[in-house]
Amino acid sequence: MDPNFPGPLFDSFGIIFAVVASFVLLGFVLVFGAIIWRAVRYARATPMHGVATCVAKRTEVSGSGGGMNASTGTMDMAHSSTTYRATFELEDGQRMELLLDGRQYGMLAEGDRGILNWRSDVFQGFQRNPESRRGMISG
Repeated sequence: MDPNFPGPLFDSFGIIFAVVASFVLLGFVLVFGAIIWRAVRYARATPMHGVATCVAKRTEVSGSGGGMNASTGTMDMAHSSTTYRATFELEDGQRMELLLDGRQYGMLAEGDRGILNWRSDVFQGFQRNPESRRGMISG
């Protein structure tokens, strides 16, 4: 073998392997970096609270639909997930959209007014003012 030849790493397969491995490594670094950055930002954030009104609610459903698998002749299960979001308006007019879980989303109605608790961009709770539902029939 020629001592001036750079070696097998620099043949076409070695170059492609090195490029692909570099992109995979970069992807892992970016994903884990984003996760760590979000965790640090949340940990440093001060818990906040204020009087707010729920001005909008929305859901987003994502996933795959089920159907007949042509190769096996069996039915595939549908997989989906739902993201719940609510927009709150504080007394100073500032609006923020926060992620909620399904139970929290179900307990909240547009027009509810009360004390909103959050930290960074994470919903932590909402204590409804009973008078915010004026006009509702109680029984």
